Amino acid sequence: MQSETDAPTLTRLRLAEERGHMSGRLFGLYGLVGDSLAACESRFPALCEGGPRDVRDAALHLLSAGGKRVRPLLLALSARAALPASSTLDPEKLVSLMAAAELTHAATLLHDDVLDNSDVRRGREAARVRWGNSVSVLAGDFLLIRALEEIEHARLPGALPALLDTIRKMIEGEALQLSLRGRSDAQLATYYEVVEGKTASLFAFCGLAGALCAGARHLGGALSGYARHLGYTFQIIDDVLDIDGEERALGKSVMADLREGKLTLPVLLALDARPELRPLLDRQREPEDDTLPDHTVMLLRKALSESEATRRAREVAAAEAEKGCAALEAVPPGPCRDALWQIAWEMVQRHQ
Repeated sequence: MQSETDAPTLTRLRLAEERGHMSGRLFGLYGLVGDSLAACESRFPALCEGGPRDVRDAALHLLSAGGKRVRPLLLALSARAALPASSTLDPEKLVSLMAAAELTHAATLLHDDVLDNSDVRRGREAARVRWGNSVSVLAGDFLLIRALEEIEHARLPGALPALLDTIRKMIEGEALQLSLRGRSDAQLATYYEVVEGKTASLFAFCGLAGALCAGARHLGGALSGYARHLGYTFQIIDDVLDIDGEERALGKSVMADLREGKLTLPVLLALDARPELRPLLDRQREPEDDTLPDHTVMLLRKALSESEATRRAREVAAAEAEKGCAALEAVPPGPCRDALWQIAWEMVQRHQ
């Protein structure tokens, strides 16, 4: 039976399910770690205290908008999957690690919205729209500090170096993506390098941190490997949904990446199949903001549809999920390992 403390988190997730943001099967997985998710959620308002008013408000504006909380879910399930039968988890350590993972992710969203001039995030106006770009950047920095403080609070050997390394990789991935914006000559290997930094590295941290929290360092490689592949799956499906998703379901603008000239996997697959599309990315960019004009975006979207690039990208995402599930073979059988397997396949099926 779920406790009353689960209600805020699980109610929001139930609403997400009803609106089509997640399947009923995926929603059910949150119940396995409902207490931990609720405790993590309840920490966010206090963690936003202590900063300058506008910075605090901008940070809380994003965190209170909800989200799927995939990263803390992944970390909690990894910890419970790795936990030896005769052991118990320290709930304070676990919640601190979960909060750190979500705060790190939220910080990147605040920064990304500035870099991408995004107006919508999680179904509401982006923090940069209400408070300005400078405050949004500072709010992201503030959340990164809070994330590191949560790791320090957990006092778990190996966790702080792992998160510091993850943040470095995330910065490198973002910088590489910026350098490639609008270029049609990027290679698939470079795309994967971007995804490794921007997305997969934080997923991998969640798997590793779960193993460390469970006192099962020997399973860190298996769980971080699983989570890394899950990160690739997650990002590739995000790339697909940027092209053929619905704004209402996504909580953000569709075709934003395409408009900004980001070379996502479907775009790269389409360019490989139809090289004559490359000039569309190399010219007609708006000089004042370097974005593609609407008519060019529409032409590219049509070409992507005709090339079946999104279908092929989903196949690649499924292959990554398969690799992740294979890594779980080293983890002892149980409901949490099964849940991790199910998450991988639910990620592949998102919004189909």
